[in-house]
Amino acid sequence: MNKTIDERKIKRNIFLLPIISILLLSIITATASLIYINSIQKEKVSELKSNLIKNAKVISKERVNELEDDIRMDIKELDNNTKNFLKLRVHEAATIIKNILNENPNKSKEEIKKIIKQVLGSIRYNNGRGYYYIYEHPSDIIVYHPIKKIIGQNFKNAKDKRGTLINANDAKIIDNPDREGFKYLYFSKPSQPNKEFKKINYIKYIEELGWMIGTGEYIEDAKKELQEKILKRINSKRYGTNGYFWIHDTSYKLLEHPFRKNDIGINDENLTDASGKKIIKLFVDKAIKNSDGAFVEYLWNQPEKQIQEKKLSFVKLFDEWKWVIGTGVYLNDIESLVKKSKQKIQKDTNRLYIFIISSIIIALIIVSLISFGLSKQSGKVFSIYKDDLEEKIKKAVDENIKKDKLMQQQSKLASMGEMIGNIAHQWRQPLNALNINIQNLDDDFEDGLIDEEFLEKFIEKNKKIIEFMSHTIDDFRDFFRIDKKKTIFSAKEAVLSVLDLQSAVLRNHNISVNMDIEDFDINGYKSEFKQAILNITNNAKDALIQNEIKNAEINIKIRKNQISIEDNAGGIPEKILERIFEPYFTTKEQGKGTGIGLYMTKVIIENNINGSLNVTNTKNGAKFIIDLKTIS
Repeated sequence: MNKTIDERKIKRNIFLLPIISILLLSIITATASLIYINSIQKEKVSELKSNLIKNAKVISKERVNELEDDIRMDIKELDNNTKNFLKLRVHEAATIIKNILNENPNKSKEEIKKIIKQVLGSIRYNNGRGYYYIYEHPSDIIVYHPIKKIIGQNFKNAKDKRGTLINANDAKIIDNPDREGFKYLYFSKPSQPNKEFKKINYIKYIEELGWMIGTGEYIEDAKKELQEKILKRINSKRYGTNGYFWIHDTSYKLLEHPFRKNDIGINDENLTDASGKKIIKLFVDKAIKNSDGAFVEYLWNQPEKQIQEKKLSFVKLFDEWKWVIGTGVYLNDIESLVKKSKQKIQKDTNRLYIFIISSIIIALIIVSLISFGLSKQSGKVFSIYKDDLEEKIKKAVDENIKKDKLMQQQSKLASMGEMIGNIAHQWRQPLNALNINIQNLDDDFEDGLIDEEFLEKFIEKNKKIIEFMSHTIDDFRDFFRIDKKKTIFSAKEAVLSVLDLQSAVLRNHNISVNMDIEDFDINGYKSEFKQAILNITNNAKDALIQNEIKNAEINIKIRKNQISIEDNAGGIPEKILERIFEPYFTTKEQGKGTGIGLYMTKVIIENNINGSLNVTNTKNGAKFIIDLKTIS
């Protein structure tokens, strides 16, 4: 009965758990999706607003720069336009004179001159500031001028404000085929006697009368007239919904504003917005400081509105005329666009919400039905494969254990071979000493040198040699003893015992070992640790021998937690540096290396002694670094 109840519980759980899991997953997915969609919506709105502001900035800057370019073009054409205008006026005067001459053939020259002076003297242009003047050539006596008191005067030696003779170019003008040309002179004005003004003059020689007829224009007056035209043109410029331009000069005087016509000419230095910010002063100061222009945010009345709105404007200094040109965009216009876009995005988002929730519900129903069917079969399938899976896992684990044991045994055998070679080198010298002592014994006997004292010394000396050889064998046996338990041992003693066994081989190959030791204790398998040190030092020795390094050396540094072993054999090629700890990977010639030494070294250090082993190239060679935990 209990077994039947347990089976029912298992079946019920197998059926319910997938449905509950899928339901929770659906809720989490839906929640995450809704949060994600909301964040995307906010990002889109924020990005849209940011892009609109950036675009508004770009447009404002472009419009000011375009207006500046237009003004520069007008200034560039000012000189030519002024010249052409003066030339046209003089040609009109010449035509009038010619007509008067042709219409009055019977009148005397004096009568004709009188008529011409009356006609030309009555002509004014350029709002009354333009006029004609006449003087005789070569006497330079003024025949006609609006200033009556200078008529009849001789100006042959008269000069302008810069010391240039007024009639200096007359000869060149008369020699010109058209007998006409320009003069550039500098005069003061009655209202500004201490300041000089450049004036362009156009002169024509009338040979029939011996007259020079001319007219002129102050560049300053032409510039002011151009400025007035440009300001009127700017007044009518509009763009977008509320776009317009305004202009102040660098002394904060308002020169043009389409919605402040009654304020033109006033000083706006202390004009503030609703927040108390001196905005005109800010415009001018920023424009002067930033030659490429600057953006300013402030509050300003929107056209046809009684309240101040946030506005972002671009202002720039037109240095030639000391004008500060500005235009901008009301941020509430941008907010209106953002609001419309946000409403559209919200509609799209709502549709997406409905789609996601509907999809989750449908998917939940389908998966629940599938889970119901699968739950019936899962128990059967699990029972069939359970035993087979356990058997496969056990077999794989056993094979890995055998493989690791085999590789460890191969590593020990390779190390044993190295150590046997080391012992042979260690024994060669003492065996040779024993041989020499024995050979000399016969000679000492014949010479009658053997007595009791001699025999005692002979036995003692050779006993030490045999003890050294026995000690070497004991070290060899100790080196390959299998440690069953972890012990606490000295890092210094373990490293030195390895070097003692290698000392003869290292000396034989002229390899010096430099030690820098601050001892610490290690908790682990001592013999395995010594095998790891042996593998690293053997690798260094083999590299030094293979590369035929002069002044070969191995530098061993022991510090708390760390042991470093560095050679000067030139290092490990970068392309194989990451592979040297792989099993069966070797750089030695075939038959001279197993490729498991460094692999087992890393396994010993990292798995059996709870440390880490890394390698790096230095400027001289390879450096192996062992990091270990110390015993406190």
